[in-house]
Amino acid sequence: MLTRLRGLSVAHAMILFSVLGILAVLAYSGARIATDFEQRRNLIRDTRLTHLAQGIGELTHALQKERGASAGFLASNGTHFGGDLAGYREEADGSIASLAGSIDAIRSDLEGDGQLMTAIAALEERIRTLPDLRQRVDGQDIASNAVIDSYTRINRDAIGLLPEIGKNISYSNAARTVQRHAILMTAKDI
Repeated sequence: MLTRLRGLSVAHAMILFSVLGILAVLAYSGARIATDFEQRRNLIRDTRLTHLAQGIGELTHALQKERGASAGFLASNGTHFGGDLAGYREEADGSIASLAGSIDAIRSDLEGDGQLMTAIAALEERIRTLPDLRQRVDGQDIASNAVIDSYTRINRDAIGLLPEIGKNISYSNAARTVQRHAILMTAKDI
C-alpha cells in the first residue's frame, strides 16, 4: 500500500489527503450532531417530565381544597361549603385535564419504563372514581372520613409518581428538584 502512495502524483496525493480530511471532518461532525440530537431529545423529555411533575402539584393542591370542602360539607350536613364545591371541582377538573395533556405528551417517551407507566395508569384509574365520589358527596350518602380517605388516595398515587419522574430526568438539578417536590407534597398532603 505504501508503494502505491509513493507512486501517486502530487495532485492525486493532495486529492487523497483532502478526501481523508473531509471524511474525518464528516465523522467528527456526525458524532457531534448525534450528541446534539441526543441532548435535544433529553431536554425535550426532561421538559415534559417537569411539566408532568408541575401538573401533579397543581392536581394535588386542587384536590386538597376539594377534599376539605367536601369533608366540611358533609360534617355540616350540607350547610357549609355547598356553594364552594362547584368552584373547587372545576379547578380540580382543569388540573386533571392539564395533567392528562402532560401525560399524553410524555407517554410515548415512557413506554420503556413499566414502573412509571403502571403508576400513571393507577392514578388515571383513581381519577376516574371522582365523578362517583362527588355524586355521593352531593347526596350526602358517604361518611366524611371516607371522602377524606378517597381524596387522599388519589393524592398519594399522584405524589407517588414524583420520585419515579425524578429518576427519568437526565438533568441532575431538575431530578433533585422533583425529588424535593415529592417530599414537600407528601408533607403538605399529610
